[in-house]
Amino acid sequence: MKLLNNKTKLLIASHNKGKIKEFKNFFSVKNLDVLSLEKFSNKKPLENGNTFKSNALIKAKYASSLVNFSIPSLADDSGICIEKLDYKPGIYSARWAKNNNYLCAFKKIKKEFEKKKLNMENQNAKFVCFIAFINTEKKRFFYSGELEGKLTFPPRGDEGFGYDPIFIPKGYTETLSELNYKIKNKISHRKIAIDKFLNDHYK
Repeated sequence: MKLLNNKTKLLIASHNKGKIKEFKNFFSVKNLDVLSLEKFSNKKPLENGNTFKSNALIKAKYASSLVNFSIPSLADDSGICIEKLDYKPGIYSARWAKNNNYLCAFKKIKKEFEKKKLNMENQNAKFVCFIAFINTEKKRFFYSGELEGKLTFPPRGDEGFGYDPIFIPKGYTETLSELNYKIKNKISHRKIAIDKFLNDHYK
């Protein structure tokens, strides 16, 4: 069943300007009216889930409740998972960057490797994204995407956001922050999850 159409509003349950920009790029070809959560509230829900999926659902439910399910709501929870650090920071990726200071997070990761007497360079990592979508009929849908790669330090590049400057995707030599945003938006974990979502709801 086709749940979306060219005149549909879609509420993205995020205040993150980088994420909102990516979502607008993803949905531009579908001519969807993408709305940010800040249009309705400056408050954020308590993300107390123990998985990406559960946190995505918390945010989607919060957004849907704000508009009384009158607008389809989509939320994602994503982060970087580092193999040798027991796949941390994972769901705590944003929290490792205190006050949105990702340089602090990069240094924390480096210190964690130093504790293990390991070099951060070329360590295996992956970006993970889970999407929760709630339509106006209150039905829930979930989609996921992963992007594998290697770590590098010091951070490189001016594009992207979050952990992009220390992550080199598999098959590339540049970090996500060095790659043109058009390339990133073709290969990212978020794009993989979004493609699954669009395939189900907007063919």
